[in-house]
Amino acid sequence: MKIKLTIAYDGTAYAGWQVQKIGLGVQQRVEEAMAKILPGASRLHSSSRTDAGVHALGMVAQAEIPNRRPQISSRKLALAVNAHLPPDIRVMSVSRARPEFDARFDAKGKQYRYLIWNAPAMNPLQRHYAWHVARPLDISAMRAAARF
Repeated sequence: MKIKLTIAYDGTAYAGWQVQKIGLGVQQRVEEAMAKILPGASRLHSSSRTDAGVHALGMVAQAEIPNRRPQISSRKLALAVNAHLPPDIRVMSVSRARPEFDARFDAKGKQYRYLIWNAPAMNPLQRHYAWHVARPLDISAMRAAARF
């Protein structure tokens, strides 16, 4: 049976999404947690990859899981996997996917968000999520560049 997972994570401590030879990927953590709940689950295949330190709000991934009884609801499966994940990674939802579903090729789009903290001092609560620029920004130059 194929399942679709929607995953959110703070990528600060990770070498990106994918399993890495050197460094820890988010995918590895999720696969390890799933193996505790669903032994025999396949490797996760995602809609995309992220680089080291990048965060995601809605990374979609798919996995094949053994079709055994007793059945666990999608809600309970997400809760069970989350119980084995570190607090910076969460499965936001799980649903049964149609057999031909492909997280990568069925993706409808991707949205990237870049944040700039424009102030003399960096807000410590934003240090992992925004680029600190202490000098004044040239807004008209930024608007002109954004057209390209």
